Amino acid sequence: MSIFQGTLKRINDTLGHSAGDELLKEIAVRLEDCIRSSDIFGKFVLPIDPKLSMSRLTGDEFSILLTDLSEEEYTIRVIQRILEMLQAPININGQEIIISCSMGISVFPGDAEEVDPLLKSANMAMFHAKESGGNTWRFFSHEMNDRAVERMNIEIDLQKALEREEFVLMYQPQVELGTGKLVGLEALVRWQHPKLGLVSPFTFISVAEESALILPLGEWVLNEACRQAYAWRQAGLTPVRMGVNVSSHQFRQEDLVSIVQEALQKSGLPPSFLELEVTESSIMQDIDKTINVLGQLKEIGVKISVDDFGTGYSSLNYLKRFPLDTLKIDRSFITDIISNSNDAAIVTAIIAMAESLGLRTIAEGVETQEQLQYMRQKMCGEIQGFLISKPLKADELEHFMKPGLQLC
Repeated sequence: MSIFQGTLKRINDTLGHSAGDELLKEIAVRLEDCIRSSDIFGKFVLPIDPKLSMSRLTGDEFSILLTDLSEEEYTIRVIQRILEMLQAPININGQEIIISCSMGISVFPGDAEEVDPLLKSANMAMFHAKESGGNTWRFFSHEMNDRAVERMNIEIDLQKALEREEFVLMYQPQVELGTGKLVGLEALVRWQHPKLGLVSPFTFISVAEESALILPLGEWVLNEACRQAYAWRQAGLTPVRMGVNVSSHQFRQEDLVSIVQEALQKSGLPPSFLELEVTESSIMQDIDKTINVLGQLKEIGVKISVDDFGTGYSSLNYLKRFPLDTLKIDRSFITDIISNSNDAAIVTAIIAMAESLGLRTIAEGVETQEQLQYMRQKMCGEIQGFLISKPLKADELEHFMKPGLQLC
C-alpha cells in the first residue's frame, strides 16, 4: 500500500521545515495506530523480515505492507480508517492543518511477486487516486499499466510536438456585462497531433507538468499569445486584454519575470494588455515569494488574475496582500447557480469580496441566458463561456473584434 500526502511542501513553504517534520511525525503515529503489529510500515523486502519497522519512502510518501491477509475486507477497513485518521485536523505549532492523501494498493502475488514491481504497482494505483481528486484510494489493475504506457507515449510525442510546432492557440472571448462588448480573451493551447487530430489539454497538460515540458510549452504559449494580440492591434481590430495561463511550475521559475518581459518586447504588445492567470494553489505555496514575483510583474505593467477562484484555500487576509486585478469565478459554481442556493451564495460572496478589494470579476463557464442574467443582477464584471462563444482559432475570432460590436 502506497500513501501520498500532498500537504508537506505547502507546510514547509509557509510554516517552515521544522513544522513539516512535526507533520510527518504525526502522520507516522496515526498510520501506526491504524495497522496491526504484524504489519510493516516503511521499506520492506520479500520474504518478510519481522525486524523491519517504520520509515518513509520519499518526502511525501509512505508505504505499508499488510501481512497474512485472508480477506479483502480487512484491507478496505484499514484503508477507510487511514483516510479517516489522516483527514482529522493536525495541530502544528498552534495551527490546525488539514491534509489530503491518496492511496494505492497492490496485492502479492496477483499483482507482482517481487518488491520493486509490487511497489511500482501500488504507486501507479496511488497516482490514479491522485488524478481522481485525492482523499481516495485505488486498487491496482493491469489496465493502469496500459494507461501508464500510453502516458509515456504521450510524453514522447509531446517532446516531438514542441520541436515540430504542432501546438496551436485558441481564444475564448470575455465580455463586459455592463456594455456587452468584448474586453478580453483567454489563450488556450491545443495540440494538433498528426495521428489523433486536435487533442484536448485534458489529455496532455498533466503529462507536460510532470515531465517539466510545461516550461517550454508555457513559454511558447506566452510568446504566441502576445504576438497574436499585437497583430490584431496592428490590423485595426478592437484592442483587448490577452489572458495567458501560468502553471505552478512556471510561477516557480526564477526567471519568470524576465521571460514575460522578453515576450512583451519581442511582440510589441503593451504590458497593460497582458493578463497572467495564476491558480490559488500556485500563489499560496510561498507567500513572501508570491508577493515579490507579483510585485515585479505589476511594476512591468502586467495584469494578474486568480483563475478558478473558490476551489482552493485563499483567505481574505492573504488576498489583500497580493497585487491582483481579477478574480475568475470557477465554472463549478456557475453550472448549477440557478438551482443551487449554496453555489449562488458563494458566487455572491466572491463578487462582494472582489468589489471590496477593488478587483474585477469574471464568471467562467456561463452557458445559459439565465446564468448571464443572474451574473448581471449580481453585478459581476465580465462573463466567459459557451453562451458567448467556444474557444476559436485566431482567424475565426476576428468578426468578434470589430469595433462597437455588442455580444450580449
